[in-house]
Amino acid sequence: MPSRFVILQHTVGESQHWDFMLERAGVLATWRLDRPPTTGDDRPIPAIKIDDHRIAYLDYEGPISGARGSVQRVCSGEVVYAEMTDRIWRFELKGASINDSFQLVYKDGQEWEFHRAVSGS
Repeated sequence: MPSRFVILQHTVGESQHWDFMLERAGVLATWRLDRPPTTGDDRPIPAIKIDDHRIAYLDYEGPISGARGSVQRVCSGEVVYAEMTDRIWRFELKGASINDSFQLVYKDGQEWEFHRAVSGS
């Protein structure tokens, strides 16, 4: 069975961010993004690594317990990993609205950078 991904719009009161989740080793590795990734967008997105989430979030939409807002699925689909190290994750997303190659590059602490993967990068 292929690995999956999901992008959730997470709204808490008047603020929002996007949770980017990649299925890996029985959990969803998760990053918080200030804006959603899109196909063809070359602008880097700051990404904060947060705790892994349960696989159930692949299919979940609705309120989050503890008055932590609600989530709505923006895109989901299959992820194909190309490179996985401690400092870089390269992958292709095959979703309903996003079909492109991306990478997460480690910066410092919990800080990563999410951007479209360009040949040779």
